[in-house]
Amino acid sequence: MLRLTAPGYIDRTVRVYKSDKRNTLTFNLEEDESFSASEVSSDLANKNMTVNVRPDLNKDEVWKRLIITISDLFPNLEISDKSAGWIRSSWEVQRFAYVTVRTRIEVKERLGQDNICYRVRLMSEIASNDCGTNDECFKAWDRVLKRYNQSVLDLINSLQ
Repeated sequence: MLRLTAPGYIDRTVRVYKSDKRNTLTFNLEEDESFSASEVSSDLANKNMTVNVRPDLNKDEVWKRLIITISDLFPNLEISDKSAGWIRSSWEVQRFAYVTVRTRIEVKERLGQDNICYRVRLMSEIASNDCGTNDECFKAWDRVLKRYNQSVLDLINSLQ
């Protein structure tokens, strides 16, 4: 068994038999569309980021900014609890030819701080379309779809 992999391409597994008389084997890997639709984001993907809010913003202003910006990116919110300082979006799913990518954001207020402070986490996961859409199929992905990357950074920067 040979496993052929390359960044930006769909993995392929090939069986080569001892009885195969060819001296040279040639295989083409298909381009992974999710790779070109995303960016490596080691600072953003699946990491907890602490955002210290500017002192001139009060909790109500911050909450309003968070809700507006997150709702623009993720139209469906699973949790929006102002008293607990917690927002979590539903998964936004994008299907490609061979893989499915899902993304969501979670924002939690960090208590016990002198200033207003939030923990922001952009979750990015990928699964093979052969596996399905069960949670067990998805694994953390170190890339972020381009449509989320800059917007989340803008959100963080608008609070700091």
